[in-house]
Amino acid sequence: MMDKYKRLLEILRPMEKVLVAFSGGADSSFLLFAAVEALGKGNVTAATAVSPAKPAREAASAEKLAGALGVDHIIFEVDELSLDEVAGNRKDRCYHCKKHIFSRLKEKAGKKKAVHVLEASNTDDEAAYRPGEKAVREMGIKSPLKEAGLSKRDIVELSGACGLETGGIPPESCYLTRFPYDTEITPGKIKKVEDIENVVRSFGPVQVRARVYGERVRIEVPRKDIGKLIRKEAYNTIEGVCAAHGFENVTIDPEGYRSGRMDEEHGQKKT
Repeated sequence: MMDKYKRLLEILRPMEKVLVAFSGGADSSFLLFAAVEALGKGNVTAATAVSPAKPAREAASAEKLAGALGVDHIIFEVDELSLDEVAGNRKDRCYHCKKHIFSRLKEKAGKKKAVHVLEASNTDDEAAYRPGEKAVREMGIKSPLKEAGLSKRDIVELSGACGLETGGIPPESCYLTRFPYDTEITPGKIKKVEDIENVVRSFGPVQVRARVYGERVRIEVPRKDIGKLIRKEAYNTIEGVCAAHGFENVTIDPEGYRSGRMDEEHGQKKT
């Protein structure tokens, strides 16, 4: 495992000056840490995009860690829903969204005189449906974690070894993953999902997905957390907030949370 970390540092050192696409999650936090170790904090800029499609808590978490590492941190706004392909929740929405965000990141990098823009994909992402990877390749964005052969498990273990508390942060995804493909997305719909997930989190689960199917909501949490939600007080509260937002049916998925569930239901596979 440490050999992979040494390989990562070898990949980063010739890059001179970089801008890291930084969400504050486990993968991008580890990448930012490694970039600082390889290049020095004066040669690293972290950049975090905020938008209605992303959980607001991401920016706060990212700002805290960037401050702890002492790196320059840019927070900027994007509006992915201004793109028809994204607002229509097309199957290739991630391609258009990533291209939009990486264009902005490259602009930021130019102003900072950063030679490369880095993103935090790992080898496990190669097995999933990721249309955004096409945008990464087209725009010349670097993926050092993947290049060094690091898996999600490697990143978690190395984060712990390096003293980072971010290794255990569960993966996040944009709120568009809560809706079936080809469903028109509005800020109002996203706000309903955000409200429901925040209520669910208040009962203990950290990893939450509120999948929306018309007037029905399916709540997904890790299996170990399902018991927290089926208690009378919790379920009644969750059912109440869903009803207040116009949803007539609420279910707690007995199979628990699984990444890429919407892609599986729509037959999307790695291409």
